[in-house]
This record gives sequence, structure tokens and C-alpha cells, in this order.
Amino acid sequence: MKNVLVSLSLVVVFAFTLVSDTDYRLPYQEQEFIKIERDFGYGNKFYPVQGISRKFNKGVVFQLEQDAEIYSIQDGVVVELCDTCERSYYGNHVEIRHNDSITVRYYHLGKITTSLNKKVSQGEQIAVSGNSGYTTENGLGIIVRLKDSIINPLSLLPRIENRN
Repeated sequence: MKNVLVSLSLVVVFAFTLVSDTDYRLPYQEQEFIKIERDFGYGNKFYPVQGISRKFNKGVVFQLEQDAEIYSIQDGVVVELCDTCERSYYGNHVEIRHNDSITVRYYHLGKITTSLNKKVSQGEQIAVSGNSGYTTENGLGIIVRLKDSIINPLSLLPRIENRN
């Protein structure tokens, strides 16, 4: 157990070092009030599409207005996209490798406005919000991978002052 805790501590310190060296932006235009529909980790929220009440959420889902512009949080390269995945778990999605260590999947998108293998700049529009995949409201989901581990996207993004 002690070895596991030491390893976990090293991963957290390593992740913080990689994340804190770069400034990331919010993936959407700031709104008066931001509601986090599903937060990272285990929650007690009921998932009506799947019919379950508890599961580990690998990302964060923000409730946004229909067709809100979605932006790249940092410079990167589009390594995966699917604009015909409305009925898959993630729905329409774009995955961007932002550096050698960080990859972000932007999902539940309405329309994708970028293309595969395109170099994108921080703040460049890549999509608009939607209601695709296993969701019941308009929004944006993001999953952040640090090398082979999934981390809380809120640890990467600027602090959200007006969240629920």
C-alpha cells in the first residue's frame, strides 16, 4: 500500500509540473453562469440514457447554450475526429494532442469546424456545442489524458469563478 501511495504522489507531482508550465484557456466563451452537468470522478447523478445511477466520469461535462463556440485550449494537432457519431457514447468529438504529454477529447459536439491532422492554435474554434452522444442537454464534455493517465480537466483549465 505504501508503494502505491508513493507512486500516486509522484504521478500527481509530475502531472502538476507538466500542467503548470503551460497556460490553458477555457474551451468555450465565458458565460454569465457555468453549470457543470457532470463532474470528474464518482457521482450520485442518475444517467438516464444508460439507466444507471453511479459510475466513474472520466471527464467534465459543461452545460452550454446550443451552438456555443468551442475552442482549442492550447496549440496542438487534431489526431482524431468523428462528425457522424451522434449515437456513440461520446457523440461527435474531436481529439487534439496539445503536446507530447497532454491529449484532450472534446465531445458531445453539435458540429465540428476543424479537420483531421490540422494544426490548431490556442483559442481557435474547433466546433460548436451540441447534444450528441449519451447526453440529454446541450453542452461540451472534455477528457484530459496525461500520457496514459486520465486527469481531472479542471486541474488544467483556468479557475471557473461562476460555476454551480
